[in-house]
Amino acid sequence: MSEKITQEHLIRLALLYIRQSSQRQVIEHQFGQQVQYDVVERAKELGWPEKKIKIIDEDLGLTATGTGERPGFEKLLSQICLGKVGAIFILYASRLARNGKDWHTILQMCALFNVLIIDRNTVFDPRQANDRLWLGMQGSFSEYESSQMLIRAKEAILQKASQGKLFKMLPSGFELTEDRERIELDPDQRVQQAIRGVFSRFDQLLSVRQVAIWYQQHKIEVPVRNIRKPTELKWRIPDYDTIYRIMDNPYYAGIYMYPKTKTITRLEDGIIVKTSGHKNAPDDITVVINDLFPSYITNEQYQKNKQIIADNAVMKPNTTTGAPREGKSILAGLLFCGHCSRKLWVRYPSKNSYPYYFCGGEVNANIRQGCISFGGRNLESLVVDEIIKVLQPEAIEATIRAQQQWQKQAAQESDAAFYALEQARYEANRIERQLKRVEPEKYLVFKTFTQRWQEALEKVHELEDRYDQLKTQQPSVTDEDKQRLFELADDLTTVWYHPKSDARIKKRIVRLLIKQIWVKLVGEKTIHATIHWHGGVHTELELNRRHRRSSKKDVPKQPCSIHELIKKLVCVCDDMQIARILNLHNYPNKDGQSWSQSHVTQLRQHHHIAPFSEQAYSKLDKVTLEQAADILHVSMSTVSKMIRFKLIQANQVIKHAPWEIDRHELEKPAVKKYLMQLNKNKRVTCDENQITFDLNNNSIKEQ
Repeated sequence: MSEKITQEHLIRLALLYIRQSSQRQVIEHQFGQQVQYDVVERAKELGWPEKKIKIIDEDLGLTATGTGERPGFEKLLSQICLGKVGAIFILYASRLARNGKDWHTILQMCALFNVLIIDRNTVFDPRQANDRLWLGMQGSFSEYESSQMLIRAKEAILQKASQGKLFKMLPSGFELTEDRERIELDPDQRVQQAIRGVFSRFDQLLSVRQVAIWYQQHKIEVPVRNIRKPTELKWRIPDYDTIYRIMDNPYYAGIYMYPKTKTITRLEDGIIVKTSGHKNAPDDITVVINDLFPSYITNEQYQKNKQIIADNAVMKPNTTTGAPREGKSILAGLLFCGHCSRKLWVRYPSKNSYPYYFCGGEVNANIRQGCISFGGRNLESLVVDEIIKVLQPEAIEATIRAQQQWQKQAAQESDAAFYALEQARYEANRIERQLKRVEPEKYLVFKTFTQRWQEALEKVHELEDRYDQLKTQQPSVTDEDKQRLFELADDLTTVWYHPKSDARIKKRIVRLLIKQIWVKLVGEKTIHATIHWHGGVHTELELNRRHRRSSKKDVPKQPCSIHELIKKLVCVCDDMQIARILNLHNYPNKDGQSWSQSHVTQLRQHHHIAPFSEQAYSKLDKVTLEQAADILHVSMSTVSKMIRFKLIQANQVIKHAPWEIDRHELEKPAVKKYLMQLNKNKRVTCDENQITFDLNNNSIKEQ
């Protein structure tokens, strides 16, 4: 036994620290793990009883480079700081840590609490200068060795990637060749048809979300790579993420890229944390090889799809057009302000009204100061006229293509159902063969395979019915249909404005032809619009800006200034209600537009008017219409009747403003008498010509 080991060390614990750097080592290198466990025999030889030997193996599969949490190492440090440890046993001392911070921390703690570090050959006492120097050198060499191994591994990976031979997990639709150095298309025709169908559908719908919705509505499955078993494919109805990953993956265009993702390192609570899977910027991709393997689409089509997806983003309102949205507007997302370069917003004043476009301007403290606003009816009519001029010469050819596309779409859907049926039949036959090989004595196994076979047959029958239905619904265009299509092609205006024309198709047509439309105000009555067509051609348009007609009925004579009216209204309602009341009376704000809550707040603050306070209102011993209804246990319409009959005296600052009712009005005998008659289900007419109310006798007299 070494003279460095004293009785003080032997009465304390001997901790055996075991670690392997990765989960792969834990699974495949069982012998190296067992060698570390065998170090416990050395602890017994040096004098520690078995009950004093504790094994710490929580860090199996965790790296010691300091880039992740190590619960076993933290447990080791805590036991040392509690003074319970006499020695740390490990196969090699350098396995304690592979970074300077952790290494010198444990050396300092061991020296402070008199803890030995013992490997398979040597006993080290960190309190002695020579041993500490030697341990420090071992730690430095270990850290250097780790960094060199990492550098060599990265260089080897980059060298293989530069030749286009480094593949991790291939997307669905591709398979590795036998030598695992080249990629080829999946030989399964169903897989190829499904992947091509996704790109074909995107060419028609121009939206990832719309493609996902279409697949979900038609219940068509696509192949997805099984993460747990990369050699297997799973078939499922795709969601948005599945379609987006297919559209965004450069492999489908035959483009090899490395690295596509990166790892980000950050410090959280003093611990270095690494997260992987972050998408690389184009400048961070070091290897790009075009046309390396067979593809489903061309490089040009891939770049075009990426641009369409980027333009569909709605979270970048001033830089992209955004995807087509719901609503009647065919120009939403395409209009930009010629004064401040911002995208125009759209709203609909009523359910069936034409769109109204306006510039949002700077959004600051809920106050918007825009540059231009106008109704969209005239502009959309002019743009549609220009579109029809462009489309009319190609209308016949477009009709023929639409007819072919319609039939092709139906054929694709039918093919998808056929391939799914063939796959289901194969699975059913495979399970049937397994069932026939089961011995009759194995009843439970026979029962399991019988259930699987029954489920497979049910799926086959379901797919057969669906395939037969699609075959019977296969579109066929008669000569009469063709003649009608050609007649409609000669009159695109009628087709465009027909009530049954799909607004979504119109929006797609507009976006296929027009890139952007810039509008600006010239003078006070003229709007200048510039149409930027795809291809670089521009068209200039001018239209008159429509103003809302004003009349005495629309804008009544104001009883007082607006700020004086607001000063009275804040005593009974908040800013939102005030804006509603002003709009009901058609009072315009300083910009000639309707009022909003922010406009009222801004004006009130400008004139130093205090906001509405419920506490101050309650001190006036007044109640609102709703509060009066709650107190009397009746509806608000009943209270309104009593106000109209003048049973209750109430005031309004202005029409549509809240009623102000003194609380004592609710306790009048006339009110109680009226409520009693209502409770007795007596008919009380509301016509002033039929009844009068005698306030002195507290009764209702019939005329």
